[in-house]
Amino acid sequence: MKKLTNQFKKAVMVIAFFALNILAFSNLIAQTYFTPGQPYVFRSIISSDQTRVITIVFDANANATLSSQLVPIEPSDKRASYSFAPNEETSFDAKTNTLSILQNIEKYILISFTDPTITQAAPSGGFTITCKCTKALSTNPPPPKEDCKVNRQSTGPDCYCITCVPNATCDDCEKKESNGGTPLNPNDLYANYLLIKLTSLAY
Repeated sequence: MKKLTNQFKKAVMVIAFFALNILAFSNLIAQTYFTPGQPYVFRSIISSDQTRVITIVFDANANATLSSQLVPIEPSDKRASYSFAPNEETSFDAKTNTLSILQNIEKYILISFTDPTITQAAPSGGFTITCKCTKALSTNPPPPKEDCKVNRQSTGPDCYCITCVPNATCDDCEKKESNGGTPLNPNDLYANYLLIKLTSLAY
């Protein structure tokens, strides 16, 4: 009987050992979108003459530290939003230009480029990006203003930059994010966001 009890204890210990390793491996897989200690940099125009640069650094447990600065606009800068998260946890519908979070939504937040101290929980239904033409090409008579194209471009394995691309009839666009038709920030022409998965955020 004592021998059977010892064997049972050993079996329980073996199962517990493998369970802990599987859990650790699962956490490792879930966090492969970042490297601890590496700075991740995101840029977006926030006014007529300034770009906001946001830098995020993670520790091994996905706790993030944010720093930001304002710099003069460079030729390559745009009014841009970003998503930075595991690819398998988000999806983008190119027909409706809707970005959705598929799982672990409680770990996602939106960080405003206008003021990075302003954050909000990610909308449960995701959010839709629109690019409205604000300036038609200067021809006489001006052509009809068609909406600009929403461009989602990969900037890394798990990071995407979302911008507006002027078309043949438009010279400039404004980009808006909305949840169910309600703008995330209706008062800010330059409102752009960083959608990011993390455990906690410090400044």
